[in-house]
Order: sequence, then C-alpha cells, then structure tokens
Amino acid sequence: MAKTLKQVRCGRLVCAVVYTAPAVGDSPKARAQKQKASTAARERLNARTSFQKLERTLAANFDNGDLFLTLTFGDKYLTETREQTIKRARNFFGKFRAARRARGQPLKYIYVVEGHCPGGRPHIHVVVNSTGDDLEEIKRLWVYGDNIEMRRLIFNKDYTYEDLASYLTKDPRNDCPQEGRPHIEGYSPGYCWQLCL
Repeated sequence: MAKTLKQVRCGRLVCAVVYTAPAVGDSPKARAQKQKASTAARERLNARTSFQKLERTLAANFDNGDLFLTLTFGDKYLTETREQTIKRARNFFGKFRAARRARGQPLKYIYVVEGHCPGGRPHIHVVVNSTGDDLEEIKRLWVYGDNIEMRRLIFNKDYTYEDLASYLTKDPRNDCPQEGRPHIEGYSPGYCWQLCL
C-alpha cells in the first residue's frame, strides 16, 4: 500500500504524519463499513485531533515570553453556571482587547473555563501574547477577584507545546463533563476551539 508523508510547520514546531493512501477500488460496502466507526472510537479520535490542532495553534501563535494566566473569581463574584462565567470572560476580553487596541498592540488568546464541578471554584486559564506591560493592565481589568496567577511561558525539552495543550484539554471528570474543554468565541460542546485575535 502506498504511504503519504504530510508535514505541517507551526512556528518552531514541525509535525509529520505518515498515513496509508486510500485504496482505489474499495467497494461501496467496504467504504460503508469504514465509515461506521464506533461512537467511542470517534470521540477519542476527535479529542486527539482537537488536541493536535491546539498544539499546532499554540506553536504558531505563542512563544517564549508569552503568558499563562489563571484568573480566579472572588467570593462575591462567583457564578452559578458555566455560561455566566463565559459571559464574564467575554466582558474581560472585550476590555482587554480595547486597551491593547488603544496602544496599537494586538491581542491573541486562548482560554479555558473550569471550576463548575462540585467543590470547584470558577476560574479561567488563559494563554495570551505578552507586550511587557501586562500585569498591571490585567489587574486593573480583572474586576471579578484579586487572585491572578501569571507565569511567563518558556518552551524547552522539559515543557513543550504538547504539555500546554495537554493541560488545556485535560480529560473531563465523570461528574463534570464540561471540564477541560477550551472555550473560544463560537464554542459548541465538545473539544472545539479556535484562536481569538
């Protein structure tokens, strides 16, 4: 069977995949059987594909020196639902985008909403491009609490884009199926995301 090599360059990350070319002449019955993959197998494949796309998007858009944030809601700003948390996140990112635009700087980010499981506190993990003056600006704009954790991203052999993508798409707990699913504008349930510019 013929093999095909596909390479994708994303920033400093190069992904290579070797796959078997489809056989010419599969009967309609054979093609139908191949398309009837089990639901569980399809979900695993979709999760893996989403993880790989997130890894490539991170590599193409973020580099050493960019920021990983955890924005935690304070007691008087706790939300009841994930949708309320997403609404507040959108409000924050709208203000953040306007502040960056006023300075003539771009804003790129990916975020994940977590903490709506029993015993959890709502919080948002964010990967954002850095401009140097970010900490004070984020503290000023994040009005939903004072617990802001920030660290500079340093990618090397001990911490890779794969590690970051794995953390952002960690497996959901059984009692909370929405945990660990990156949320971006236009989100629909599942492992769906895209880069916000």
